[in-house]
Amino acid sequence: MAIEFKLELNSNVERITKDAIEKALGVGAIIVESNAKALAPVDTEFLLNNIFREVTAEEAIIYDTVEYAPYQEFGTAKMQAQPFLRPAAYNNREKILKAMSLVMKGKL
Repeated sequence: MAIEFKLELNSNVERITKDAIEKALGVGAIIVESNAKALAPVDTEFLLNNIFREVTAEEAIIYDTVEYAPYQEFGTAKMQAQPFLRPAAYNNREKILKAMSLVMKGKL
């Protein structure tokens, strides 16, 4: 299961380098990854320890490698959902955008 961010740019921002874009996406990914780990249900810490991020100049992906993670995120007929990835992205969207903006302006 993964959350993916893409930074869509218009033609007026050609001066922005791929390194700056990758750094901005990386900052956003760190925010989501750390919050997902804080929100992840903890029993054995296996899920918590298997949340990762990958960042390129085109996208940032925050994902887990745990087979049962979708059941935790969305629940089942017998188990209530304990979402951690979606809230980590959604609840921090303003913080993510602000941090990414500061990076793009060279202030972070």
